[in-house]
Amino acid sequence: MGLSIHTKKLISQEITSRYRKVSRKNRSTFFDEFTKRIGYNRKYVIRPLGMFGITKSVTLDGIPSC
Repeated sequence: MGLSIHTKKLISQEITSRYRKVSRKNRSTFFDEFTKRIGYNRKYVIRPLGMFGITKSVTLDGIPSC
């Protein structure tokens, strides 16, 4: 059986904080580590690592929604 969602989020937070501090050349090692630990496809990992923790606000008819 795989990891729980909560465990995957904790691992994502840990790896994301390190991923953002590393140079672009060394990021491939983080993709490898993340895919090995969680079991996701390498191409799928690229977006979550770049977007983790970033919130996006949506405006409907000029009224911001929460």
